[in-house]
Amino acid sequence: MRIKNFASRRRDAAQRAAHEANMRLKHFLHARFWRGHGVHSPFVYHVVRHVITGRHRDATLRNAANTYKEKLLDDRTEITVPSIGAIVRQPRQRKVREIAQQTATSEKYGRLLARLAADMKPNGILELGTSLGVSTAYMALARPNTKIITIEGVEQIADIARRHLHEAGFKNVSVLCGDIDATLDEAINALPEARVEMAFIDANHCYDATMRYFRALAARRADRCLLVFDDIFWSDEMTRAWREITADPDVMTTIELPRMGLAFFRRGCSKEHYAVRW
Repeated sequence: MRIKNFASRRRDAAQRAAHEANMRLKHFLHARFWRGHGVHSPFVYHVVRHVITGRHRDATLRNAANTYKEKLLDDRTEITVPSIGAIVRQPRQRKVREIAQQTATSEKYGRLLARLAADMKPNGILELGTSLGVSTAYMALARPNTKIITIEGVEQIADIARRHLHEAGFKNVSVLCGDIDATLDEAINALPEARVEMAFIDANHCYDATMRYFRALAARRADRCLLVFDDIFWSDEMTRAWREITADPDVMTTIELPRMGLAFFRRGCSKEHYAVRW
């Protein structure tokens, strides 16, 4: 049975890797609008040219975020990681530094999250899937006075994230622990005016879970709202969810990057979709 389960997991991993490679290649071949060239919408031109692809002088933020990540990489604490989300496996012992090496948000996309937060200027930010708090740190550095609520499903990982975020001096971040479906309403109610202005979704990478999160967030959105979905090409299910989100009639503008998808709710705009080479 163990051998059969192992073989099944390896097969699933190979299929996901092949799907992701194929989708990223398709994105590269069909993506346009690098640095905003060819974009007619002033709003999208601003986001692409000045937030995504422009040259950014954010050395202070980058150094602070790298310091946070380096402390995680020095943390040899061992924790038990249970099976949660899209990948089913036996609980296992892992060091914090190993989790940071394998799952932490990259500097490229962390800095993008920071720039999006700085540009959107939300009063509150919601994150689904804290992990060790690297992406949380990027957004908190960009918006030190914005209330940030982040949800992590594994208690031991949530405790590690709390400790490191506290030691780094982030006073505007609250880490909730629990199943996202059970805690999402509580988290949204704790946001300013109980409305979602910006959310980063990097949690259960299944179609059903992703669509549940999307519908719950969309139902409680502010007039001006940005939902950022990570790993949109990670699996066939994630790509299917992203395609459905881009087709949703309430989502006016979507920007597709090689890894992330940005879904903007904006009143009074025509529907637009852009695949951006980055």
